[in-house]
Amino acid sequence: MLYTAAKGNSIMQEHAHETYRMRIMRAILWLEEHMNEAVSLDDMAAQAHFSPYHFHRIFRGVAGESVMAYIRRLRLEKAVHRLAYGSASVTDIAFDAGYEAHEAFSRAFRAQFGMSPSALRRHVRKAGMIPAGVLGESAMTKVVAGFTLESLGLEPEVKVLAPVRVAFVRHTGPYAQCEAAWKTLCDWAFPQGLVMAQTQFMGICYDDPEVTAPDKIRYDACISVPDNVQAEHPVAIREVEGGEYVCAVWKGPYTGLTNAYAALCGQWGGRSGREFRAAPSVEVYLNDCTSTPEQELLTEIRMPLMPR
Repeated sequence: MLYTAAKGNSIMQEHAHETYRMRIMRAILWLEEHMNEAVSLDDMAAQAHFSPYHFHRIFRGVAGESVMAYIRRLRLEKAVHRLAYGSASVTDIAFDAGYEAHEAFSRAFRAQFGMSPSALRRHVRKAGMIPAGVLGESAMTKVVAGFTLESLGLEPEVKVLAPVRVAFVRHTGPYAQCEAAWKTLCDWAFPQGLVMAQTQFMGICYDDPEVTAPDKIRYDACISVPDNVQAEHPVAIREVEGGEYVCAVWKGPYTGLTNAYAALCGQWGGRSGREFRAAPSVEVYLNDCTSTPEQELLTEIRMPLMPR
């Protein structure tokens, strides 16, 4: 009886995961039909019937690369065939692939295929075919993930969390450059005795670096505070929303969080059949990054869920 129930649950999870993959594939097929247009993340999310808020993470978790990386790769692969078998100039092909400058296109092309656009064209004119190994699997190949929850050591758990009152400092710019915001917050909090054993150190991440310009990315460095605490600029008070979250602890450097988010959104989301709420993700930093080796850092990722 237990075996039958477990097997049934496994089948339902696999069906939910395949449904997720099919939804992403719909977005990919739509993208491939509109490659020459100015497509947006919102357009792709609509094709897959996902909220645009976390679509970039869901896509990366299922497809194994970011939306923008996927678009760039497909446009470069299309450029290979145009260079090999067409007569358009390299400059025109570069422009059609989304590059405003011939030089930028050549750099990206060489990085992707190991030769310049002109060298590829010369090779095909001489040998009659595209060099072996330049193109891997077709862009129309099935969607595969480049990493898994298991390989990243993630054990997702759904939790119902209470709202958390926090003091925060807003950072605008690349996520990796948020140290100044944390310094400002800590310089304010420590002298007041606000950092205690139960204090939570949290980060609120609003934007996708693949979509948002680096100087426009928003991040709130936060610590939990009692109800009676007030603050003045540059420190402010807010509440981190409560509700259902799927949570998982990532062990390792903060640079690995991108893959952890992608696996959680693209793989756990697919297996569970749950939808993500259009609200920011939250990170809880469980140990001190100033005294902990990078490989030992513990970060709990919290992704907000839609009600059932």
